[in-house]
Amino acid sequence: MNTLRIDASSLADSQREVSPASVLLDVTAEFTVLAAGEPGEVDRHPRARGARRMDRAGCTIIPGLVNAHAHLDLTHVGPLPFDPANGFSGWIDHVRRSRLTGDSEIADSVARGAKMCLAGGVVAVGDIAGAVRGLPSLQASRALLATDLKGTSFVEFFAWPPREADVLDLVSMLPSQWDGRGRVRLGLQPHAPYSVSIRGYGLAQVMGRDFDLPVCTHLAESVEEARFIASHEGVFVEFLRGLGLQTGGGQRAPGAGRTPVAHLEPVLHERPMAVVHLNQLSDADIAILSASRSTAVYCPRASDYFGVPAAMGPHRYRDLLDARVPVALGTDSIINLPEGTTRLSPWDEMVYLFARDGTDPRTLLAMATVHGARAIGLDPTHFALRVGAKTDALCVLTSDSLEAALGAGADLAVIRP
Repeated sequence: MNTLRIDASSLADSQREVSPASVLLDVTAEFTVLAAGEPGEVDRHPRARGARRMDRAGCTIIPGLVNAHAHLDLTHVGPLPFDPANGFSGWIDHVRRSRLTGDSEIADSVARGAKMCLAGGVVAVGDIAGAVRGLPSLQASRALLATDLKGTSFVEFFAWPPREADVLDLVSMLPSQWDGRGRVRLGLQPHAPYSVSIRGYGLAQVMGRDFDLPVCTHLAESVEEARFIASHEGVFVEFLRGLGLQTGGGQRAPGAGRTPVAHLEPVLHERPMAVVHLNQLSDADIAILSASRSTAVYCPRASDYFGVPAAMGPHRYRDLLDARVPVALGTDSIINLPEGTTRLSPWDEMVYLFARDGTDPRTLLAMATVHGARAIGLDPTHFALRVGAKTDALCVLTSDSLEAALGAGADLAVIRP
């Protein structure tokens, strides 16, 4: 029997909430939504009569979730407290030293992270395939192929003189070396504007256009980044020197007094890009992101982990949304999540923002579904409870409405074909 009907107290996606509700699904290979709405409406579908039924009274059905920014190859590190004395650059250096290099080690860490995503109702992920020994690598990308997640593996690279040309040659060869098919797309992640030149960003955007590759980057993440871009001062000068990407004196400020967003404005306008973190934004920055059709990715608990609100003020994700910039949710790495974390899910970010800011529940659900899909280059229509939508799973919230589930921090279960 290839038809499944789920009856629940409600269903919700980014556009609506219906109560009571039913969802009728074709389960031949993946879920395809045949009908979704009030039970009487679903009753009228020609395949409803012979459907296998599943009763989820007292629960809410939502689409499978998208974790738009994760570092699954760092799962082996586990949660770690942030040491303000070492600062952000010291934290990055610790992560760099903790990075694995062997194929089997990386595969094990990615597999563990994928299982933690799946445990939190995640259907698709935007994973960062970290640079190995400082060079772009497909090791984590190939490891993601072996998991049950779909999504995009963004290959991270650092490209700054004097190694810029050599690294960009390696980046240009990635599409010909990628043997992935179907569930996982290849993407590019120029690391950040303090570690990748404008030339490197330009190459990523050209390759994105020519090979249909999603592109994302860390942007406006820290005070240290803003200082380096504007004036070529601060701890990132020594950090780059330690990576062999900075030599001697006489270097000019990359952004010549501009903000990180303004510094990247020319490449942002070339092709829509996902920009991750955005912890420090001016009104002018938001206007640039809106005009360039960028998608923002916000990792709320990671942002607070670094003490961003105290240093740079509250995150402006609601201002971005008001400016018609889609904002997706990510978890970042497990390193900056609480001790005892057992899953990597935007559901937990939704609960966090609902408790902290009282954000509208359907806005939060859009951030964890359709906006996340856009950020990682997937079809957003597959992350809504609409006729024809296709997904690998639906999430079942143990509460009779989305708002109640967020307020109670309700758990979720997953239904798969």
